[in-house]
Amino acid sequence: MTDYVRDGRLAVRFSLSSACFLKLTRAREDLRLPYNGQQSAYLRNEIEVEAKGKVDMRENKGFSLIELLIVVAIILIIAAIAIPNLLRARIAANEASAAQSLRQINTAEFAYNAAFPNLGYSTDLASLGGAPPCSPSSATACLLDNVLASAIPGSGGRGGYVFAATGITAGGLTTSFITGTSPVNFGVSGTRDFCSTEDGVIRFDAGQSGATPVTTVSDCQAFTMMQ
Repeated sequence: MTDYVRDGRLAVRFSLSSACFLKLTRAREDLRLPYNGQQSAYLRNEIEVEAKGKVDMRENKGFSLIELLIVVAIILIIAAIAIPNLLRARIAANEASAAQSLRQINTAEFAYNAAFPNLGYSTDLASLGGAPPCSPSSATACLLDNVLASAIPGSGGRGGYVFAATGITAGGLTTSFITGTSPVNFGVSGTRDFCSTEDGVIRFDAGQSGATPVTTVSDCQAFTMMQ
């Protein structure tokens, strides 16, 4: 914007809208001022105020559509990278918890055998637990948390896995057992099956959709021993 005086008249060069120009013209006529330095200062002040208002409006426009699309694209890229990693971490945590739960079931089986030597090991998982307040008996030994003792196939499971304990009876005495676990939702809550027998060794195998905990010694011994 440039202003200068020539032949007693003020010439103002500026690039504003026609509305701004008319406003300044009316202001000049209302003041009835001669073309002098006072009018030049007034007009320059009005032009600067109007121009500043237009700049402020441009600065306060907010985000453009392109900028919003870029932000959304960045968020989607980050989500695409992070979600699979979170899923793998969740599966790993569920599998570690399932293996530890099998150890707890094994411990409860050994304690059941010691508490009821005339029966041997428990024939099922439910007999190792018991709803509180629990009174120990051969049907509810109160040796295992009842949430775990109730996490059988067909239930919601525990930590993304369902569990089973199967006793092998010979001559009226349960002489051995198999404990097993498999994911509730294969590929989402877990990808491996686990099992154990009275030897206490935890074994694992690649699971599959619809799999259930193993119930025979031969099936369990076909699994790979955990290191």
